[in-house]
Amino acid sequence: MSENKFNQRIVTFGGKTGHFQLLDGLKNFNDPSNITAVVGTWDSGGSSGILRSQLGILPPGDIRACLLALMEDPEQQKVAQRLFDDRLEEAVGPLKGHSLGNLIGVRLDHIFQGLDRGTEAERKLFRIRGQVLPATLTNLNLVGITKSGFEIDGQAKITTRGKNQNFNPDDRIMRIYFTTHADTNPKVIEAIKKADKIVFAPGDLYTSILPHLLIDGVSEAIIKSKAKVYLS
Repeated sequence: MSENKFNQRIVTFGGKTGHFQLLDGLKNFNDPSNITAVVGTWDSGGSSGILRSQLGILPPGDIRACLLALMEDPEQQKVAQRLFDDRLEEAVGPLKGHSLGNLIGVRLDHIFQGLDRGTEAERKLFRIRGQVLPATLTNLNLVGITKSGFEIDGQAKITTRGKNQNFNPDDRIMRIYFTTHADTNPKVIEAIKKADKIVFAPGDLYTSILPHLLIDGVSEAIIKSKAKVYLS
C-alpha cells in the first residue's frame, strides 16, 4: 500500500454515476482492499432494465460501474471501460444495444448461480481488490408516492419524473417503498459493523440514497455502528 493512503474500512452506498465518481476518487486516498461498495439492485431502466424483465435477473449495470471504478491500473480501467460500454449497435436481434459489460455480468451470474457469486467472480477476473456487494438479492420494484397520492412505478420513472410532460414540481414525492420485502445481503451487515466510515454517494435522493435504508436491517446496523456517516 502506498504510504500516502489511509487504511480505514470504508463502506459506500449508491447507484451508478455518483457512486462511480466517489469510488474512482476514493481508491486514490484509501487502501482499495478496505473499500466495500454496496450497490443498489432495483434499477429498471436502460439495458439493465430490459435484461431484468427479459431474463428475470437482478440488474447488472450499477455493479459493473462500481467494479470499473475500483480498477487501480488506469490503463486497465481505460480498456475495460471501452469494453464494458460497447453497446453492440451492429448486432441484429435481442442483443442489439445492450452493454457488453452488462452481458458479461449476466453470464457470470448464470455460471456462478447468483448475482453475489457472479459479482465476486467478476471482481477476481479483473483483479479488483475492493469489495462490491449487491445491497440485496431480492428482486425489488421501487414505487414513489407523491403529495397528491399519484404512484410512480419503478426506479427509472422516478428518476426521470421531471421529463414527464404532466410533471408538477409542486407535487413532490412524499414516500417511497418496495412492493416486496427487501431482505438484506448478510455481507452488507457484516461490512457495516466493521466500518470506520460509511459514505452515501451522490445521487437521486429517492432512487440512489433512501432505498438502501428500506432494506431489512440496514438502517438499524448503521445506527448501531460506531462509524462516522457521510452524505457526499
